[in-house]
Amino acid sequence: MSTHRQGFTLIELLLVMVLGLVVLGATYETLIRQEEAYTVYNAMSATQSDTRTGTDLLTGDLREMSAADLTLATPDSLRFRALRKFGLLCDKDKISKKLVLAQMGMEDFAAGDSLIIYVDGDSLKAADDVWEVDYVNNTSLGVACGTTLGINLAGLLPDANLIQVSTGMALRFDSVFPGAPVRSFEVVTYRTGTFDGQPYLVRIQDGAVAPLVGPLASGNPFELRYYDNQGMELTSFPLNAADRAAVARIEVRLAAERQTTQGDSYTDVLVTDVYLRGS
Repeated sequence: MSTHRQGFTLIELLLVMVLGLVVLGATYETLIRQEEAYTVYNAMSATQSDTRTGTDLLTGDLREMSAADLTLATPDSLRFRALRKFGLLCDKDKISKKLVLAQMGMEDFAAGDSLIIYVDGDSLKAADDVWEVDYVNNTSLGVACGTTLGINLAGLLPDANLIQVSTGMALRFDSVFPGAPVRSFEVVTYRTGTFDGQPYLVRIQDGAVAPLVGPLASGNPFELRYYDNQGMELTSFPLNAADRAAVARIEVRLAAERQTTQGDSYTDVLVTDVYLRGS
């Protein structure tokens, strides 16, 4: 018994080829769309990460400060004392200008540190209490606290280490008492700057300029608004000393922008409120 096998006709082959091209074209179009969506998602994710990182760094510093630490305030920049190390006064020596501190944290006070020290003034009045600025001349460990109150305070801080700090200026030692908080600080400025022709949020410390977030959006990507404890906005820029002392809340607006491979851009805007210490 013989069998006859008939091959494909030319029309059938052309039809299969056309159908195959249609399927391949649809698949390619799908892949292109997926790649575009992926690049847009990457731009969105990176931009949102930028705004949150920059805002977290800035607000972390701001929440540690009081209005007294604010030294410059404009709509697009601010400079302040960023608080770092912490200690409680245990004892003092007015003649040698030395303080014995129960210090907390992983890092010791060191020579060259800038300090703010709580000065009580009249112990029966709160209006004359101030933070005075000083600096560390040198330090030494292996010291003891010579006041009963200081010893008791140190006993409440089992993880604290005693350190003797020699100050550099004529602090009002008669108005500084055991239990007074002592903080080291660094002067920090946040503002916009340009890197590789793009706007960035920068942090300036000890004269060094460090880019934090960017590229930022066009226009006014970094905006600051200042309010007193009554909710009234302070707008006479740069804020004078009286207005800076009245700041209780700072509204921070940061807008970052990323380009996609298709030439489009994605902008993410984050607005947050920061209430200053003691407000």
